[in-house]
Amino acid sequence: MPQVKISFIVPCYNEAARIGAVLEHATRWADEVVIMDKGSTDGTLDMCRKAGEKVCIRPVPYSEQAGHENITDLPGLVQNDWVFLSTCSEIPTKKLIAACRQILDQREAELDMVYVPRRMYLFGLNCSNPASGVCHYPYLFHRRRAQVTGEIHNSIHATDPSRTFRIPYAEDCCVYHLAHPIVRSYWLNAMHYFEAETRRIESPDKSIRQSFKNIERISQKVLQDGENWLPFYCAQVSYELGKVLHIWEKARGKDQGALIYKNLRAHLLASEWTGVADHPALPAPPNSLSVPDAKPVAATLGRLPYFLIKCAMLLQRLQPWRH
Repeated sequence: MPQVKISFIVPCYNEAARIGAVLEHATRWADEVVIMDKGSTDGTLDMCRKAGEKVCIRPVPYSEQAGHENITDLPGLVQNDWVFLSTCSEIPTKKLIAACRQILDQREAELDMVYVPRRMYLFGLNCSNPASGVCHYPYLFHRRRAQVTGEIHNSIHATDPSRTFRIPYAEDCCVYHLAHPIVRSYWLNAMHYFEAETRRIESPDKSIRQSFKNIERISQKVLQDGENWLPFYCAQVSYELGKVLHIWEKARGKDQGALIYKNLRAHLLASEWTGVADHPALPAPPNSLSVPDAKPVAATLGRLPYFLIKCAMLLQRLQPWRH
């Protein structure tokens, strides 16, 4: 029985600093390596052209950073039905690739999608609790059987959950996701993601409530995350808050702040500086989202960071007693 062929595809834009490592592993195992390029200008494409005949470049329209690509075009960019979707932040281990090959060779006809374990790194750190630092993503999928949508963070779907398989995590059987070595790159990328997150929001109130539920969940498990809890907690909670802020702004109207300030300047100049008798009225703020049922949660969570810091300091003082 011939081995199932796999196309490896990675969206990229100006990834000269990282594309070398991606090509180094992908050309060793994939039957086809597709670079979904958004108009790179930094030498990325030169490196891809020199990587061998397996590598092909598929130009796609420029878009802002991750989260803005049109993933629905992806099935038409590859030659093989089975596709391994990745990013330039990631390196799969040899055991993971072997596990992917084995499950497809054994059960290809029964499956539409394979969930791949992903070991998450942020700022050079991995969360020491596997339950928090490892997640499964539908990286390996059949382009004709799985559903590919433009939904951010959730773009590949199986129409029948029974036709999926989840590869067990092991330290040497996973994708290493090496994201954002510094805080600045995290924030810059998050800004692009916030815009993408709000594209498909249908119910702002519901989405805001969900973000506060996410913050509550993050807060409940944070003390299980080991000594590296602080950067992960701050990054995850701030992301949810940033998302809420963008949802609120979109619901209110993105130009409302500028319009209010324009009217307020006109009012102040006319009423206080130019002496115009019939000056414009002081503008009233527009109606805005309040999401009252989320307010008590926000008030409770506001006290949590102080509690966490106190706990961390206490654990440090107790450290000698552990030996």
